[in-house]
Amino acid sequence: MTSAMILYMVATASSVHAQLRDPMQPPEFQYSAGDVAQSKYSGYELTSIIIAPGRRVAVINGQSLSKGDSLGNVTVVDIRPAEVLLKRGEEDIVLSLIPVNVKKPVDRQRK
Repeated sequence: MTSAMILYMVATASSVHAQLRDPMQPPEFQYSAGDVAQSKYSGYELTSIIIAPGRRVAVINGQSLSKGDSLGNVTVVDIRPAEVLLKRGEEDIVLSLIPVNVKKPVDRQRK
């Protein structure tokens, strides 16, 4: 009886979780896997940017990095609110946290 109850609770929780929506997501936004933090540079995944007075940190591939830090053969050049600039030799790499297609001008006349 106990194992059946646990199995039921796990199955129910998975179903409920699949129906939850991000409250900060725009209403008309259609999410597709890989939209956030994707870049044409495979191997680099930007998951977070922290900006505070005197501190800028980007989490790339699970590592917290600041300006001037290196990750493999790339160096963090700049950390901005929605993107991180990296340098690999002469090549500039931009990792974006938020896809550009999500940002839209506000329709002030819509009610």
